[in-house]
Amino acid sequence: MTYTPYISSSGIAGWNFLQTTYDRQYEAFTQSGTQASDAEYFMENIGDIQTSEDLLADRRLLEVAVTAFGLSEEIDYYALLQRVLNEGTSASDALANTMDDERYVNFSEAFGFGSGQSLKTADNSAMQSIVDSFQTSGFETAVGLQDATMQTALFAQRAFGDLLGDEIDEDGGEVDIVGDAVSDFLESIADLDEDAENETQSVEEQWSEILDRDVLVSFFDTVFQTGQDVLVMSASEKIDYYMNMAEAVYGSADPTIFFSSNNQDSVLSAYNRQAITSGVDDDERTEVLELSGLLLGAMVAEESELNDAWGQLLEHSQMRDFFEVTFNLSDTENLNESTALELFRTKAESIFGSEDPRDFMNEDTIEDTLLRYAEIAEEAGVSDSEITLTRSVVESLAGIIVEEADANTDNNYDLDAKWYSVMGETQLPGVFQTAYGLDDDFSNLSRAEQLVIYKEKTLEFYGTEDPEEAYYSYEDISLLERYEANSAADGDFAYVTEYYSDAAKGELDKLFPEEESEDIGDIIAGILSSDEDEDESDINSMWFTIMGQEALTSFIQTAFGLPSDVGALDVDQALEIYKAKAKEVTGTEDPSIFASPDNLESLTNRYLALSQIGAGGGSLSSGSIAMTLLSS
Repeated sequence: MTYTPYISSSGIAGWNFLQTTYDRQYEAFTQSGTQASDAEYFMENIGDIQTSEDLLADRRLLEVAVTAFGLSEEIDYYALLQRVLNEGTSASDALANTMDDERYVNFSEAFGFGSGQSLKTADNSAMQSIVDSFQTSGFETAVGLQDATMQTALFAQRAFGDLLGDEIDEDGGEVDIVGDAVSDFLESIADLDEDAENETQSVEEQWSEILDRDVLVSFFDTVFQTGQDVLVMSASEKIDYYMNMAEAVYGSADPTIFFSSNNQDSVLSAYNRQAITSGVDDDERTEVLELSGLLLGAMVAEESELNDAWGQLLEHSQMRDFFEVTFNLSDTENLNESTALELFRTKAESIFGSEDPRDFMNEDTIEDTLLRYAEIAEEAGVSDSEITLTRSVVESLAGIIVEEADANTDNNYDLDAKWYSVMGETQLPGVFQTAYGLDDDFSNLSRAEQLVIYKEKTLEFYGTEDPEEAYYSYEDISLLERYEANSAADGDFAYVTEYYSDAAKGELDKLFPEEESEDIGDIIAGILSSDEDEDESDINSMWFTIMGQEALTSFIQTAFGLPSDVGALDVDQALEIYKAKAKEVTGTEDPSIFASPDNLESLTNRYLALSQIGAGGGSLSSGSIAMTLLSS
């Protein structure tokens, strides 16, 4: 009996589960049923094969061979396969070289039947690699029977690695898949500071900050009961691990969801119960519980407010219908909360230039938003009376919700989060107390009282309430120098002072990493230089290779939000659309950036998310494709 892969759910959550359990499930699959017996049969008999005719005559061997190279659909085209195998790949006009499909080239070279090639069927290592590919392809197919989207994602991960593995920049340069920061910088240079303040963080970025804060690591390690194996994980592996655990424990990996005002009490209770069960000291438990609550609350406050505003809007059925029409969406009530909020915010950003409904639903902007709705609703056949009624309801509700959201806005959360981070570190509280000349009773004050004093002292010494600005201040005496001077005055041993100063510097650098700045002229010159040096023909060649594989084409179309009609266009027209959308999504036309595992993983997550919400754009007409390109 052949093992059936298990997919826990659709979308990114299911993908993360599959990635986590991949090795165990893959092993179970390859060791079960016909998959195992076919692989064994191939290794036992392939050494006797001397010609392509021998291979084609043994259906069972041939099935393993074509499956390994993604050519299962060609198994009955004996003449084609024989010619590909016999002509090899040495001659430029060999069939495999003229088909613009790397699968045929790899298939021909694997066995060595062609002119000028060495026969490889007796090479156990080479044949084992074919079996390995057969097993991988078979597992992907089995996954596809459970979830076709997952199969395409698995294939894309493997295929991009094979196609582009040698194409990444020699210097290791990568382009961030979530957007081209340099391009955005050049487009809106005058608003750079404002944009930076309003920039929202991805869930991964929020977890990266969380795991840089000692008290929060202690908090989540207790809740999740993490083991020693976490200590040896890479940074990205740790983020994935904690996100998966949060999804399992809280039902969401998004801190702004599970630590929103409605949920934070249950999250804190989860820590408290587990800490008591684990025998955590009462003082430590109280300390971690208090600080973690304050710190998490401050860190996710802005994002939570944004989600709360959307949540209030979408809990009204007419308001949800309004946004579904305005954003060309449907059936969003069937999505989980985190996915729905991300979807609406992403759509709002792309259409209105802002994720915040307070920007396009306020008294000055709502008329334009309502007009957009009316135009789309009319095209969709919604009656005039329903449009009029919806406009009236939405305008009334939006005014109430936006006004309430504005009233609840607090602009100090980022500053408070920095100070709570300082309070939660191992050495920093003592260093700040010594640097600021605070007495021992300071430790007995409440966190709110400590916060006020920290801000007052920092403002007195450095002209700011921000501990990050104080650390990087150009005052005559730096923060750590002030600590060292006061520590010496208190009679502390020099080696003790030096130890704590170094430890504090490490904690400050971790909390507040210094951002490298670059001259505007240098940035522009670098971009222009890279554009001039880029080899357009190589980029086009890589795109044609991708376009030559149906599964990869489907993957890219969905990940880029393109309609399937693109595939019906002239190949050169399709190429320009792919390049334009790649530029929009990744900041570059060059697909070699997907040779980077991080970039490929980001693209895969994008594909999974858009697949899950049905936003691949397949409903667009061919006539809309030109508009898609023009709007890129």
